[in-house]
Amino acid sequence: MIDDQRILIAGGGPVGLLCAWLIGRHGLPVRLFDNNSTVQMDLRATTTHPATLDLLDDALVADMARVGLVAPIFQFLDRPSHELVAQFDHAVLKKRHAATVRRPMRTVQDRTARFGPAAALPECRGAVRS
Repeated sequence: MIDDQRILIAGGGPVGLLCAWLIGRHGLPVRLFDNNSTVQMDLRATTTHPATLDLLDDALVADMARVGLVAPIFQFLDRPSHELVAQFDHAVLKKRHAATVRRPMRTVQDRTARFGPAAALPECRGAVRS
């Protein structure tokens, strides 16, 4: 790959950050673009599902679980009545990680930066990498 070539990712939200980090871990140059100058502290992507957890390093997942809520059973509630409508046991999926982890978005960004090699962090334009 020519040094000037980069994989461009538009959007520094939860999905953009995770994609840039995963691609960077494979040694490919990444440039991430976002309108914001910092990572947003809103509640987007507070739940990481088993398929996504399977993409991450075990040490990172264990660290996320320490600061988050681990939920092996996912429940759907009726909003007005708060009655249980359905529930799903993630163990049925037979994945390496049979639960979701809920945590603030910022904790994932902080932890991927700490657990990933510096080369895996994307070059950012408009957004800050920590």
